Amino acid sequence: MNILGELGTFAAGASIRSQDPALRDIQRRHFLDALAATIAGRATEEANALAGVLAERPLGRRVAEARLSEVDDIHCASCVTPSAVTVPAAITAIEREPDADPARLADALWVGTETMTRLGAAIDGARILYRGIWPTYFCAPIGVAATFGRLIGLDAEETTNALAISLYLASGAVSRRDRGRAPRWLLIALGAEQGAHAARAASVGFGGDPGLLDSPDWLSNMQGIALDPSRLTEDLGERCVYGELSLKPFCSAKQAIAATDAVRELLAEGLDPSSVESIEVRVPPPYAAMISRKAVPGDRTSTLVSAAYQIALAVLRPDAMYDVGRTDMPFDEEIAALAGRIAVREDDSPELIAHFPARFPAKVAVTAAGQTHERCVVEATGDPGRPLDDAALRSKIARVLDNLGRGEDAKTLFEIAGSALTDPVAARSLPSALARISGPAADGGRVGEA
Repeated sequence: MNILGELGTFAAGASIRSQDPALRDIQRRHFLDALAATIAGRATEEANALAGVLAERPLGRRVAEARLSEVDDIHCASCVTPSAVTVPAAITAIEREPDADPARLADALWVGTETMTRLGAAIDGARILYRGIWPTYFCAPIGVAATFGRLIGLDAEETTNALAISLYLASGAVSRRDRGRAPRWLLIALGAEQGAHAARAASVGFGGDPGLLDSPDWLSNMQGIALDPSRLTEDLGERCVYGELSLKPFCSAKQAIAATDAVRELLAEGLDPSSVESIEVRVPPPYAAMISRKAVPGDRTSTLVSAAYQIALAVLRPDAMYDVGRTDMPFDEEIAALAGRIAVREDDSPELIAHFPARFPAKVAVTAAGQTHERCVVEATGDPGRPLDDAALRSKIARVLDNLGRGEDAKTLFEIAGSALTDPVAARSLPSALARISGPAADGGRVGEA
């Protein structure tokens, strides 16, 4: 059988019930996390701007909201953020289904997440990101095709066709020199919509070439992307990717979290914030330039990417790290002064580079009161070796939504969505409940229109 045939057969028939219950519990947490990210993302100026453009594209809009929140999950080895794509796809697919089956919902999320991250790893997403190819955007169509196809009942052959069609539609090219609002969130929305169109087309007989990925030259010739086909099917159906995913503990680009974590650990051990004189951050070369970016007032993305700004918040304004909208982020003299004393350096020593891309490690040296305190973080908070349990996830979601004036929504989310992968009643009520708690905050908080 060819590669797409294997993936299609897996996506059409695999069941996460074959996996360890602990992995299914992890899936539930990532499901909740992605739903919270979708609600929170709606609070941003970018989401408001996209609302009219994507008014007739609910799937794409939800994907954009979840992804731009920067509190969504990530598979470091592929640099794909899967649940921001597969969870909105699943919600959209069951929206008009009166008899939503929680087992099929859980299976669809798994096969979509597995397919998406496997393709991201096969194209070396964690490295090609830095040459202008966005792995999540590239993999979104196939992830949605697998998820959506499972929920609308495609068989193995139809699913294989849907995956092939989605590959024709895949594009990962982005630019950092766009004028006006950067279109990346629009692109991820439209990429996800393409996957749903591929699944629908396959359901009425449209087909694709199932042999596309059997020769790695196809991607190389068409998109200039090298492919490692073995990453797509090795242990397919036996290994579950949920054990490899990371949850973000606060709002940030993942590449800046280990460094911020290191400083937070030192603060928790008694380091006096007022005594900090300077901080040096060392990270593997691939993402050093990215997190060296300076935060700029009014540029939301820069506050999420800049390691210096994120660390300054951790030291001086820790509650602001949970502000997804970032409309009132602090740029006072104290924040600016500390951020200006934080430097990011490339470090290709084995201590760090040996862990990339499975992890995004960092080493910091904090000079305070004339003494230097060092800390190396490989496994950051939320990574598989230091996972967020239910209590930690509940705390994160509550802090994010409280910041938006939506504290009650966090409780509703855990009550309804927390059992939607096992309880038919909860699964059926999920779309309407999500629509209800995604609307404007009761107190008029900083939230986009429903």
